[in-house]
Amino acid sequence: MKPIQSNSSDSLRPLNEPEIPDGWTLERIGDLISITSGKSIKNSEYSKTPDRPYPVAGAGGPIGWSDEFNFLPPIITLGRVGSAGSLNVYHTNTWVTDNTLVLKPNEKILLPFLSNYLRTIDWNELSTGSTQPLITQTIVKNIPIILPPLTEQQRIVAHVEALLTQINTARERLNRVPLIMKKFRQAVLAAACSGRLTEGWRGDHPNIETSSKTLENTYKKLRDEITLKIIQKRTKIAEDSPDFEISFEIPESWCWAKLETLAAFEKNAMTDGPFGSNLKTEHYSHTGPRVIRLQNISEGAFIDIKTHISQSHFETLLKNQIFSGEIAIGLLGDPIPRACIIPDGIGPAIVKADCIRFKPNSDLALVEFLVYAINEPELCTQTMESVHGVARPRLNLTQIKNYKIPLAPLAEQHEVVRRVSMLFERADAIDREVAAAGRRCERMTQAVLGKAFAGKL
Repeated sequence: MKPIQSNSSDSLRPLNEPEIPDGWTLERIGDLISITSGKSIKNSEYSKTPDRPYPVAGAGGPIGWSDEFNFLPPIITLGRVGSAGSLNVYHTNTWVTDNTLVLKPNEKILLPFLSNYLRTIDWNELSTGSTQPLITQTIVKNIPIILPPLTEQQRIVAHVEALLTQINTARERLNRVPLIMKKFRQAVLAAACSGRLTEGWRGDHPNIETSSKTLENTYKKLRDEITLKIIQKRTKIAEDSPDFEISFEIPESWCWAKLETLAAFEKNAMTDGPFGSNLKTEHYSHTGPRVIRLQNISEGAFIDIKTHISQSHFETLLKNQIFSGEIAIGLLGDPIPRACIIPDGIGPAIVKADCIRFKPNSDLALVEFLVYAINEPELCTQTMESVHGVARPRLNLTQIKNYKIPLAPLAEQHEVVRRVSMLFERADAIDREVAAAGRRCERMTQAVLGKAFAGKL
């Protein structure tokens, strides 16, 4: 809805105006409210915890608690800048900050009627400012509203709130589903990486080669001089490095294996990104080869946030390359470690600091299985506990090379991946259904409000 530009009665009539019900009038918001801005408050003057009596209202909602207040209830707050258009209602003494507008209805309009009506406004359309959206008092005052008598407002408010309560109940239930699905995925990974998910399959395949035997035979076959030098270097690193004593019970045909022993027999199969002056923010460009950063690495999913460097700078960092189908591991943040597969179509790319390029040996492990194992929730929890107390919990390259994971026989890895993929596809389908239901709830909310304020409810 567009703002009104004049106070004349003719100017109040928008184009394609709907029929105004009998007894209703076309009004201007500015004639129905008092409106003012809040006042700034220093960080030292309020607390982030509710140990003081009065809420502090920021543009987007409560931001803390204060011993002072500057507005009596009830009030409607509207984000002026920052979270422009964010709407909240307060029924207690409140300190309202200066990036927030305060609306108080007069005797012609009920506060809940006004607040619900304001939720139908597309504030993005009305805001000004090219870099940061801004809602001004003038914009709010010039918004038109079809206003019913007070008794009708009371009836509409009661009806709207009853319907919205049902919608909000459904929305709250939908909002609980993502956490349920996260726990489901974690349970699937825990079952997959402990062997419980394929317990029956092992019973039907008793004669498969154990993972430890496959490792032993693979390393025995090595004859190439360059490969042997790589292996010798890995062994020396392992002997000089701390060992993560993290384990849980696994089947007899499985073994615990350090990640580096599962890496491809080539140089830089496990490598981290450039540190220091080799790669800075000022090296980033709008196009060119990709930089895989911590922000790209989620638990089992690649987040396609694009960062680029020039081709010429890329060519100085070839040691840090990563390719589609390989594993990126994040060593900083929560959780650590976390891993995902680099998707097809990424093109030339390098990993950044605190990110690892991991190319597995396909004779020993599937990339999907390794991602499951690295993201296994108990291992991640124990790793986080092992670095507890550090200001910014992180692992380094040496530690992740010596990070132990449960390794299934290769044939069983295929079955694990098949079953996990099937279960995750079902979880993804539920996620899509929940997202669609959430959108329907939002459309229902707007439909209810639209009918209410057109006099059709």
